[in-house]
Amino acid sequence: MTNISVEDITGNAPQQKPRTDWKQYFSFSTDHKVIGIQYIVTAFILFLVGGIFAMIIRGELITPESDLVDRSVYNAMFTMHGTVMLFGWTFTILTGFANVVFSDDWGARYGVSQTNAVAFWMIPIAAILPTASSYPAASASRWVATSRQLQNPTGNLINGQVIWLLAVAISGVSSIMVINFVTTVVKMRAPD
Repeated sequence: MTNISVEDITGNAPQQKPRTDWKQYFSFSTDHKVIGIQYIVTAFILFLVGGIFAMIIRGELITPESDLVDRSVYNAMFTMHGTVMLFGWTFTILTGFANVVFSDDWGARYGVSQTNAVAFWMIPIAAILPTASSYPAASASRWVATSRQLQNPTGNLINGQVIWLLAVAISGVSSIMVINFVTTVVKMRAPD
């Protein structure tokens, strides 16, 4: 039996299958479902990081003495735990679920997919910045970061607090960029 290709019968080259392996979920993609899974995986990784910070905090609170970590490290852990759980877990997991179920539920083709992809890639940057800045000069303002706590006692222009504020700002810009959900619902909804 001879092998006859699709190209021989139709005269057209065969269509390339879309890539469906695990590498697709860790690359730059504009598919809203892939971006949604990227958000969800990133959220769970950050949930684990925030959980490790919580375990260290709880371990320090077992005894009244400061025997597990130093006071400044404890304050930095407290700050990072609140930041990671709020900006890294809560906002990220909600955006991920919205991306996964978005087009199927409302029947809209996705509008500004490049903006959505850029908004996702800002999340790992916003997560790595304050975590990497935790040592030696950490942000120790706890997660509320009141103006009294945001003072710069060291006098250095670049310190842990400034890097933490930059990471929160990047996370905020990423959240604002996700507004394209509203644009898609209003402008590109499937007809009734």
